[in-house]
Amino acid sequence: METLAFIAFVRLVVEGEMNTVSDQLHKNPLFAKMASPVGATRKESSPFFIEPISHYLYAGDTALHLAAAAFRRPMAELLIAHGADCLSKNRMGAEPLHYVADTNRPPAHGFENC
Repeated sequence: METLAFIAFVRLVVEGEMNTVSDQLHKNPLFAKMASPVGATRKESSPFFIEPISHYLYAGDTALHLAAAAFRRPMAELLIAHGADCLSKNRMGAEPLHYVADTNRPPAHGFENC
């Protein structure tokens, strides 16, 4: 899979584009399980900053990590239904649940009652 295509997919996840993400998962089912081979570092971070959620994409992050950071519960459920691993770890050892817990904004997009 092409890294740029995966990063574009992750941005669609963050934006909550359910129909487009679903279509992309049918075309590229590995996107649900893929971990980003690249991400923010101290030397280069700006290309990996995701403005709508004020969060960085790190190497090892999955689409599920960013769905969690964006509080996109329906998106997370879609990714899990396509094989996303809830226990996947990024390069720092963070799992998707860590991103829900460490995001510094109130829950939205379906996580209100969790």
